[in-house]
Amino acid sequence: MVKPKAYVIGVGMTKFSKPGSVGWDYPDMQATVGYLFGGTCRGQRVLYECGLTGILIFNVNNACASGSSGVFLCKQIIESGNADVVLASDSREWPLEVWKI
Repeated sequence: MVKPKAYVIGVGMTKFSKPGSVGWDYPDMQATVGYLFGGTCRGQRVLYECGLTGILIFNVNNACASGSSGVFLCKQIIESGNADVVLASDSREWPLEVWKI
C-alpha cells in the first residue's frame, strides 16, 4: 500500500481560512493541540473559541515534545487515510487576532 504524502504548512506561510470556505469539507478535518497546562480538554477550549467546532481534536501532553508529537500524530492521521486535512497547534498564549477567521 502506498502512503499518501503529508505536507507541513507553517504559520505565516499559508493563510488560514475558515474550514468549509475552501475545497475541502470542514467536518472531515481533525486537529492536534499540544499543551502543558490547562487541563485535559485544553485543545477543545482553545479551538472552540476560534470557531473550530464539530471536529475530532486530540490533546497532546508530552512535556517539551508536545508540539513535535502533535505534528507526528498529524502525519500518521493523514498517512492512515483518516483525514485529508489536519491542524497541529499548541495552546500557549494565543491572541485571537492570530486566527482572523
